[in-house]
Amino acid sequence: MALGAWEDFEMDVARKAYDHLEPGGWFEAQELFPTLGCDDGSMPDDYAPNLLFKDLEDCARRERRPLDIAKTYKQGLINAGFVDVTEQVYKIPINGWAKSKNWKTLGDLWNVNCLDAIQGVAMALLHRARGLKRHQIEVCGYD
Repeated sequence: MALGAWEDFEMDVARKAYDHLEPGGWFEAQELFPTLGCDDGSMPDDYAPNLLFKDLEDCARRERRPLDIAKTYKQGLINAGFVDVTEQVYKIPINGWAKSKNWKTLGDLWNVNCLDAIQGVAMALLHRARGLKRHQIEVCGYD
């Protein structure tokens, strides 16, 4: 996973991988799709973390490093020449609200990952794309 690392997955990764594989070789790509969702529809459009994610996606696009690049992976691999390309999408809970014990544990672990990463990601993108300083970013708020 290299969230926000590629400008163009097909050109930066898929074609190079295809060119360096021998016949019969295979390639696997995994990526997060950084969009918040809610299975029961209870998340309002103005939910603060959702607004932040949308803002960060906009900043990443301005920097030509889209965070939602995972949506281009399948077609990029096909365009590069790969055959029998399959795509599997999994939902990942990012908090402990899931009902089953295993999903609840996974959600708690992902919550820690997200909380540990969000400040660095937000600081980098909001500074580079918008020129904001640390104090501006920390007090901005999305509520």
